[in-house]
Amino acid sequence: MSESGQAGGSGASAPTDLQQVLQLLMEDRRQREEEIAAERRQREEEIAAERRQREEEAAAERERQERETNRRLQEMQQHVESLLKVVERTQEASGGPTSGAGSSHGDKEAKVSKLSDEDDIEAYLTTFERMMTAYGVPKDRWVFRVAPQLTGKAQQAYAAMAAENTGDYDQLKAAIFQRYNITEETYRVRFRSVTRAWRSNPYSYVIWAYS
Repeated sequence: MSESGQAGGSGASAPTDLQQVLQLLMEDRRQREEEIAAERRQREEEIAAERRQREEEAAAERERQERETNRRLQEMQQHVESLLKVVERTQEASGGPTSGAGSSHGDKEAKVSKLSDEDDIEAYLTTFERMMTAYGVPKDRWVFRVAPQLTGKAQQAYAAMAAENTGDYDQLKAAIFQRYNITEETYRVRFRSVTRAWRSNPYSYVIWAYS
């Protein structure tokens, strides 16, 4: 074969070799992309599984806490009811109230309504205190009258109290206010807002005071 023929054959094989190299590179790239995509899917599945596990653990913990809270509330409710029965039996045996100037009749007549979601907790407790005072119910029995009627955050506050303090109305009231985030600062803010409103329009407050 002549030199020109050999040169022509060499030139024809060069593009073929280049095509094969390019094809190998493309196949390698495609394979690498598939591996990366598979690794990404695997990682996403692992993250999703971890998220589901955390959510399940959190839900289980919430359920456990709710069961524990309900258990404590039931125990406190039973404790209050048992104390009420003891006090009533003591009053019946003695023919009158165990302490204070109130009467057993007034104690039984003072009907306490159950706290609802629409009630303002401060107004509810103020109304309760005035009613207990009007009926002459001794203060050492106030907790036993109001505790069975508490719901929501107020009931949780009572359940969280130490057992030795559950008969103290003032401590119960303080615990409820703390649960509702009612502090001295709350009253200071209210006073300042009322003061500013009075300064801006004192005439309206004069009309309101004498209306």
